[in-house]
Amino acid sequence: MTSQGFQRLSFSGFLFHSLNCLNLSNELSQGSLNGKSVHFIAASTIVGLYGQKNITSELNANILIADSRPISTYLKVKDSSFKGARGTDFMRNYLRLSKEGYFLIGSTLETVKSLIAEIELINPHSRCVGFINPKFKDTFDNDIDAWAELIRDSGAKTVWVGIVTGK
Repeated sequence: MTSQGFQRLSFSGFLFHSLNCLNLSNELSQGSLNGKSVHFIAASTIVGLYGQKNITSELNANILIADSRPISTYLKVKDSSFKGARGTDFMRNYLRLSKEGYFLIGSTLETVKSLIAEIELINPHSRCVGFINPKFKDTFDNDIDAWAELIRDSGAKTVWVGIVTGK
């Protein structure tokens, strides 16, 4: 069953998929997501995006996974069959399967280096082909095009974004 076939439950305008991270990891490693991106959404992200309907619509067009206990608990109460997934669990499962190059966007240089070392322990065949650790500022609008070019030029098949909502 593809991710498009999984049940979606609504929380505060966001439509979360109910699936386990191993199934999602398998689909992504087999390239069966048909160009959709996967977003792990925490409660802090929802608060930060409140009222921004264009971003909510864009996220809902892709695959949203509840990555916080409050959201997962609420959705589980709405439907006892709901399954959430933690972003870190999904990342570990995916990286066990993948031999593709990946790109990281992270919070600090120390965090990014630590994550690369942990990933190499999980799968020695994985390859970090680049990373960015942006400094905090009000907007990144002037940086996005340069980052997109850097990611495209790296040959990465997967981009992992692990930065706090405030960035």
